[in-house]
Amino acid sequence: MIRFAIYLRCQSPRAYESLRESGVLRLPNQATLRDYTNFIQPKSGFQAEAFQELKKVAKDLPSEKKYVCLLHDEMKVKSDLVYDRRSEQVIGFTNPETWTFDEDETKRIATHVLVFMVIGINSNIKMSIGHFPTRSSTADELFPLLWKAVAYLEITCGLKVISSTSDKASPNQRLYRLHRTGNKDVVFFADNPFSEEKRNIYFFSDVPHLIKTIRNNVHKSRPGGTKYLWVSN
Repeated sequence: MIRFAIYLRCQSPRAYESLRESGVLRLPNQATLRDYTNFIQPKSGFQAEAFQELKKVAKDLPSEKKYVCLLHDEMKVKSDLVYDRRSEQVIGFTNPETWTFDEDETKRIATHVLVFMVIGINSNIKMSIGHFPTRSSTADELFPLLWKAVAYLEITCGLKVISSTSDKASPNQRLYRLHRTGNKDVVFFADNPFSEEKRNIYFFSDVPHLIKTIRNNVHKSRPGGTKYLWVSN
């Protein structure tokens, strides 16, 4: 019943509250549902609790269902400082242990959040495993975080990471080029040193972002614009 109530509330909090007040169904109030959905207290960095939950899930999965994809994306957020009563910390600054920052206070307030998420290839696994407040992440900062996430998933959770997906942002493209070995022109995979059977990890650009890039380029294509695409007769 709790799962059903959480599902309804995720569809529409206002509709859920109207249904609860109607008395047609005896549903728990939204404060009760928040206690269930906020079981893991979110904090910046990788979430140890999330990895423990993934470890429990992976233990009961057959080997062929342990393959997962690691995703990361950076989202713009409203710059502000908030006091968290649970952790008694001020939230909103970039992490000085991970991200370089200027002494100017205004440049230490995060404008983006970098999120790492794991999704099962042929299982129902779907979980955020960590987030980092940033201003603009670079390839040098993404590189250790990517492989730290892979190490946690492979060694701690017993999952098998076979791909990394991101958008076509310049830092992500440079991140993948950091894995170049020899005279490769295009880097689309790298050795996974944390896998027992010497698997590769393959790099993919997110398809919706690729379609968005094409749309933006076509929209900007005009004489005197930033792009100028034409069809040759």
